[in-house]
Amino acid sequence: MGILKSILFGSEGCYESKIANISFEKLDRPGYSLIEGAKGSNFFHNCVCYLAEKCLTSKAFILATQGYLHTLVHELGHAGTYKYFTTHAPNVTIITNHCSGFTSYFPRFYRSASPIKKTIMNIGGPMSNMIFSSTKLIAAAALKDYISWPVALVLGTGSVVWMSGELLYAFTSAYKQDQGDFGCIAERSKVHLVISAAALIGQYALGILGTAALLT
Repeated sequence: MGILKSILFGSEGCYESKIANISFEKLDRPGYSLIEGAKGSNFFHNCVCYLAEKCLTSKAFILATQGYLHTLVHELGHAGTYKYFTTHAPNVTIITNHCSGFTSYFPRFYRSASPIKKTIMNIGGPMSNMIFSSTKLIAAAALKDYISWPVALVLGTGSVVWMSGELLYAFTSAYKQDQGDFGCIAERSKVHLVISAAALIGQYALGILGTAALLT
């Protein structure tokens, strides 16, 4: 029950799994700022990022859209690819007061890893959450007659929000070329960036089109 409370409500706690050592904590470390990434861009982009960040950091909004679950899936995507290459389970920390997270790699391995391995570890998080979210969205649409429309709407809305959040996070990070996932990929290789972006957008499109097909 402890991990369920953490996943749903952001309760603090530490848990071990075969993929990673997971902790839900309140930390002073700030979450990823979409507003920072918008600086220097046009006014419309600035407004979209500002509104998105206000929503994504609102406690009520996080709970309604299952934000802690989606953040955990994102970080476990990083952890899973890292463990695949190293066999070591990294530490995953979910920052409950910001609904953000980070995965701690062994610096020596990450520095010596090939560019392709680094890109796979970077894209592992966004792709894991995108695949999970699109699957949850399609399942909500397929089961709407069995779980009732309100429940299906909550599950589906949460999925769309965090799918769109991954796209916005990817664009902002690549645009700014910061230490975010796509910022690291963009700095490393433009080819890797194009392939990673195409994979993320393609999965988003599959999720939306699959859901639309079920609802029509």
